[in-house]
Amino acid sequence: MKVLEARDLKGDSSGGVNPYVKISCGNLEQQQTKTIEKTAYAIWNQSFTFPDLKMNKYELETFELNLEAYDQQSWRINSFIGSYSIGLSTMFRFPNGEIYNKWLRLSKPENPTSGVGFLQVSCFIVGPG
Repeated sequence: MKVLEARDLKGDSSGGVNPYVKISCGNLEQQQTKTIEKTAYAIWNQSFTFPDLKMNKYELETFELNLEAYDQQSWRINSFIGSYSIGLSTMFRFPNGEIYNKWLRLSKPENPTSGVGFLQVSCFIVGPG
């Protein structure tokens, strides 16, 4: 997967947003982008892989790729900006099992219809064989 960039991020602080993204899938260790300071329009262009993720058919149908954006704070707890989840079975059904340069609308679970920014990603899933 590649986390490309973000735009229109809405943080809680008035000093600007210091965004980074956490990526998780299945029961594997979470990975994250570097932090970009004082911007609502971040460019990461960072790649991540989950080579140890091996799934049976049930897991393929139930696992999700989770993306969570945070605002890094130096003097308090980092604040959650928003998230987006992609079902692996949905991604597997896309042509070539991939999503390419797609803008995803981030939201908060308590208000899923209100956007808090956008994240551009490319990702793919490798099938059997």
